[in-house]
Amino acid sequence: MTKAPQRLFGEALGEWLRQAGRSQGDLGRRVHVDGTTVSHWVHGRRGLEASNLVRVLMTFHDWLGDRWRVADALDGIGWLGVKWEDVLEILDEHFYPDAPVEAFRRWWEQDRPTPPPELCPPLPAIYVEREELHRLQALMTEWQAYRRPRWEGIILRGVAGIGKTTLLAALARNDAVRRVYHDGVLWLEGGAERSLVEQACRRVGLVGDLDAWKAWIGDPSRRLLIVVDDVVEGAELADLLRDKGPQVVIAVATQRGISVLREMERWLDRSRVAEVPLGGMSREEGRRLVTQVLGEDPDTQDGAWVRVAELLGWHPEGLRLAAATARETGWEAVLADLEDEQAGETWDSLVRLLNRQWDRLSEEKRERIEKLVWRTERGGPLGVRFAAAVWDVEPERARMGLLELEQDGLVERVVTHPAEPWSATGRPSEMWRVTPIVYRVRKARTGKKRTRWRRRERALWRWRMFLRRHRVGEGPLPAMPGLFAVVVTAASLLAAVPKTAIWAALALLETVVGRRGWADRWLRWTVLAAAEAHLKARWEETGVWPTEELWLAYAGKERALWTLLAAEIAAAAFALLARETVLVAVFGLLIPATAVWAGYAVAWRVWLCLLYGVRTWGMAGLVGLTLALSWPLRWIGPVRRE
Repeated sequence: MTKAPQRLFGEALGEWLRQAGRSQGDLGRRVHVDGTTVSHWVHGRRGLEASNLVRVLMTFHDWLGDRWRVADALDGIGWLGVKWEDVLEILDEHFYPDAPVEAFRRWWEQDRPTPPPELCPPLPAIYVEREELHRLQALMTEWQAYRRPRWEGIILRGVAGIGKTTLLAALARNDAVRRVYHDGVLWLEGGAERSLVEQACRRVGLVGDLDAWKAWIGDPSRRLLIVVDDVVEGAELADLLRDKGPQVVIAVATQRGISVLREMERWLDRSRVAEVPLGGMSREEGRRLVTQVLGEDPDTQDGAWVRVAELLGWHPEGLRLAAATARETGWEAVLADLEDEQAGETWDSLVRLLNRQWDRLSEEKRERIEKLVWRTERGGPLGVRFAAAVWDVEPERARMGLLELEQDGLVERVVTHPAEPWSATGRPSEMWRVTPIVYRVRKARTGKKRTRWRRRERALWRWRMFLRRHRVGEGPLPAMPGLFAVVVTAASLLAAVPKTAIWAALALLETVVGRRGWADRWLRWTVLAAAEAHLKARWEETGVWPTEELWLAYAGKERALWTLLAAEIAAAAFALLARETVLVAVFGLLIPATAVWAGYAVAWRVWLCLLYGVRTWGMAGLVGLTLALSWPLRWIGPVRRE
């Protein structure tokens, strides 16, 4: 936390007294105050009047001579909110222009720090202030002691197009930041033909003179913010980090967070390097951006815009393009394109941004992302064990791989949703998902000719994972009570025939009468026949994104049911053709096994409905029946505990 401005000025004042070899009493006599007042100044307990502040500056100019520079003075008085121009105004208002005053004025004017020219990119026409701006501003203006910033290196990392450059450009123009850095802001471009030092020398007028540059940047009084945009490799920063002075702060925007962090750790104390991951916008920020594009508040228009934003991960550039498209076609059309992965030329500019980042990745990282995209249902959330199974590596290695991808903005951490109250103990402590915009683009834009092959590969992989469930687990869910499973399985088996008959009758009646929806509405009355529909509606209502472990378990039970049905049909066919007693017996055993498994699969889905708070007439009846049966069976220990 930044020390109080008075305390930072007091530290500077104490350092100046030490350099001059003078006491607090000596300073008090020159400024015409008592020693106690000077002691309060040094310990940061009292402020100075404007005239006394300038008298202090004039005194040290006299005592220290050429050893003291205007930049040294600004290092101390800047914390009091006093700028270079303010000192000249105080001289004009409070001092008679005698010889000492004029000598001080000439020195003050001649030795004024000259900030480099402002070359940061302009803010976009559609600009929304992000919450991270205030956090970065606090990091850039936080000082630990006199001439000691709290953070010497600041890394702003995130996926392409997430707004890193815009955020740093806004901070380079921020008044609070400019007041702290009296030598200005030096904007450099990473990955350019000229090295960063060459760019910096041209900006400050030291072309070709590297010795002069080292002396300039290494000056202890040099208080400068260097912003390096789009660093491709951390090694680019080596010369800047090696030669910089103690008050020079380097802020870096990058898609290669791990490379930049390793380079900064070579030259700086790790405790003085701050990392700021930049993710998608908040809902309010996204609403303001869409409002600027559309010219009206989207909340008054169509609720589908929120669903579009969630599919894009609230990516600002993606959201801007989606809003521009929705202005012509409507949000429902944009949503349909995203869900079908059929986005057209509107997204080409965003695809180019992401492809540029993709080309910078190593082959190993590309393969990891491709596997996560094609072997997951929706890109996450997923735990370490699931990632280990996808990549076929040990869990610890998978965790390190996820952390590296997170540094590059390709995956992001996710937190438990309030609709999953059991997750506090059941869900893995660390979960990630592929950054939504990366998931959408990579799935829609790569491997189009191999999509069918990739789907088959995913199906085979999921079958192997179903057979080796220990690799990924059944999913972070509480175990289903045995009595509940028995009740729901029995109810589903008993209700299967009449429900199917009623549904078929309603469907036939719809065809005869020419009406639609009767059969579907009847299904919605109960949870037994339409658990999937109830779950999907509930997930959309609460904004829950189920884990990949849950999707895998969900699909596994369905796959096992279809396998049993296929085996039953095959056994029946062979029994009819061969008329073998053994085959007939197998066919006879498969019928009840398939029926029981089908009932259990329904019970598991109903258990999910209960966990996620689905409320239907059928659910209430099943829960009531389970509770009623628990009374006569409460003498059985396991049932009572459940």
